[in-house]
Amino acid sequence: MTTLALIQARTSSSRLPGKVLADIGGRPMILRVVERVRATPSVDRTVVVTSDRPDDDALAALLANSDVPCFRGSLDDVLDRFYRAARHFGGDTIVRITGDCPLVDPIVVERVLRAHRASGADYTTNTLRYTFPDGLDVEVFSFAALELAHTEATKPSEREHVTPYLRNGDRFRVHNVEHVVDLSGRRLQWSVDTPDDLEFVRAVYARLADQPAFGMSDVLALLEREPLLLTIQREKIPNEGYYRSLYQEADANAALRPLPGRLVRAEGATVVDEHGAVYLDYDQSVKPATIDFARVDEMRWLGQRLAAGLHALAREAGLAGRIVSSGHPLAAFLRFIAEDGSDDPILGALFSQEAAKRGVIVRNRHFLTVWHDHHAIEATLAAYAAALKQIASWMAEGHLAGRLDVAPARRAQ
Repeated sequence: MTTLALIQARTSSSRLPGKVLADIGGRPMILRVVERVRATPSVDRTVVVTSDRPDDDALAALLANSDVPCFRGSLDDVLDRFYRAARHFGGDTIVRITGDCPLVDPIVVERVLRAHRASGADYTTNTLRYTFPDGLDVEVFSFAALELAHTEATKPSEREHVTPYLRNGDRFRVHNVEHVVDLSGRRLQWSVDTPDDLEFVRAVYARLADQPAFGMSDVLALLEREPLLLTIQREKIPNEGYYRSLYQEADANAALRPLPGRLVRAEGATVVDEHGAVYLDYDQSVKPATIDFARVDEMRWLGQRLAAGLHALAREAGLAGRIVSSGHPLAAFLRFIAEDGSDDPILGALFSQEAAKRGVIVRNRHFLTVWHDHHAIEATLAAYAAALKQIASWMAEGHLAGRLDVAPARRAQ
């Protein structure tokens, strides 16, 4: 069995162009990532996969001069690039790492690899529920699963971001690895997306220069000693690129359905109306009375993720500042803001209407409860993206109130 690590990298980043070539402690970032991934005991070969665009010629030249194997392919169809690289270099097990993670920890990579083998999963990661710092993301999957995804995935977001088809739905056996201590609440951002992130990583490398093999525990200890390092970075939206893809591919007229009728049955996050139509429902009034409080931490993380995704989608739609989200241990909420700062009932009603047409019921501002799993999150974000795209189009035309159809669906009895 051969384990092939593929490091995804390009120089045409929209927020920080050329970041993978940026100097960190005397070496380009991409070589820092390569040396750390190569230190993983179970990785047999490490390859950087980049685009075949002229923009990435300098990256390819650097890798050639550094004796790092490189594979070049499509800029936008990264799933195809991964599949062709895996087929070219050979590998039964594929590890996906992104080139903007210069603090990636070989110990964490090894742990995810071992969990993948022990679980018998098709896809294993430590990102389905974030308990590690952002920037220590590891994804492991079989070549067979990659080949199937390459054949069947059709959405632009699935092709660009490689693994959504693997981790969503019931097509593959999926396993998540969690850190013994949940660090999600600390908002640790160790990937490099902005100049602030680059400054932070450079500071970490400078302070740990005498520990060339430093890992996650060493960085955490450093932050305990020097908490002011955390003030270097401004808070960002995790996986913003994926949310942007969802918005860009959302078709406001796709898979529209009638607004739901009277709701007659509910189970967890799913409700059925009197006509037999099935919806995701985010109103806590329809869930069973007993709440699994053991899942509160998981729900809080899911709420943060969905709130971040909604914020990113709103920004893409040009609605940033018009939508505010807030959290609660058992639910998260939406508030729609008018230009004068008051609540905007028309915008809120329109959002509920358009989300319902796409299979998600939103009432009483709830958009997440403890019953919503990873798949429900993805389905909801896609519906929200389409709803926001439609609303943004109508806002450009004016007369929003005239777009309302009927009153929201009644509660289940």
